[in-house]
Amino acid sequence: MSKEMVLVEHDIPVQARDKILAWCMIFVAWIMIRLVKIEQIQSLLRILKKRCKQDMALREAKVIASCVHSARRIFWGRVACLETSLSIFLLALLKQRSVQWCLGVKLGPFASHAWIEVEGIPLDEEAKEYRKIITI
Repeated sequence: MSKEMVLVEHDIPVQARDKILAWCMIFVAWIMIRLVKIEQIQSLLRILKKRCKQDMALREAKVIASCVHSARRIFWGRVACLETSLSIFLLALLKQRSVQWCLGVKLGPFASHAWIEVEGIPLDEEAKEYRKIITI
């Protein structure tokens, strides 16, 4: 993702344990995206999301997003919007909280983007420019 998520609060204190867990989820997302078809990822995420007991609060999502943004700085591979948003989604699943993972496109020029929404609010401003294609 070229732009930082707008709603992420960088002044949220993040524990080292949470950064390590976020780094692990980035690694899992990075591997999944490279080895598994998007349709299979969708199916798996839908099944896992059914286990979520409640929706995630916006404040809690900001904390998770801050953890992922901190952890991705020390990841050796490419970590763009797809890896970042999938990592946030996976961390939410670990906490048994529900968020929406969205993938979308825009035309002229063509571009794709992936983002997280909580309470119907995208965690990054750039998402408003894209038409949702997939929502989980």
